[in-house]
Amino acid sequence: MKPRTLTFLLCCASLSLAAQLETSYNPKADYHTWSVKGKVLPYPILGNGAGISVLLGVEYGFAMNQSIGVDVFSDWSENSNDNVADTAGVQHAFGDYYAGFEKALFLNYRYYFNFRRLREKKGVAPYLLVFFRDGKIYQHFDPLYPVQSWISNRERQYSAGLMVGATMQSNLGPDRLDLDINLGIFDKLKEISQVYLENGVQTTVNSRPVGPGFRLSVNLVYWWAIKSGRG
Repeated sequence: MKPRTLTFLLCCASLSLAAQLETSYNPKADYHTWSVKGKVLPYPILGNGAGISVLLGVEYGFAMNQSIGVDVFSDWSENSNDNVADTAGVQHAFGDYYAGFEKALFLNYRYYFNFRRLREKKGVAPYLLVFFRDGKIYQHFDPLYPVQSWISNRERQYSAGLMVGATMQSNLGPDRLDLDINLGIFDKLKEISQVYLENGVQTTVNSRPVGPGFRLSVNLVYWWAIKSGRG
């Protein structure tokens, strides 16, 4: 074999190895994968308000291309308005206060597809996700100020859904810090209790609506591998 030919083949082999990216939940790998995921997302609200959403989860891979996981989600928000009058007609520089809190527990099952080209060339691991969610919401308006609807809202929510997504290299820091994006549909049962205030009298209205919804989730994921003993 000519030296030039040998050099060309070695260069091609080096480029091929360099193009293969290490990805999590690889069906062809000899390891199981653990990962922790989460986000902290502050956001503004029209008026003087703000909120923050927090998600923290853990995921364990088994059978090389499947995983189970648990996520905990919380959201806090508060708001007020300027130059508002209370129910007695007294003007206030700040008022019309609102507070909201939501928390939820997710149970997840994922099936990771063996799309070799996406894994090796792009560092992308696509998957199908089934989730179950149990959540609570509490929202409250200050009854000293006029309200358009209820003054408090309590909800217990149960939902199940099907989503598609992908874990992909983020280029944000360490090699195993990935970006996880998924979207899909779900069906939700709500147990709602709302309190209304009219002429100083409180009334409570209960309902149990069921309906579909859409969910989009974006999180950061840090993963690591544990040898399975298969290889």
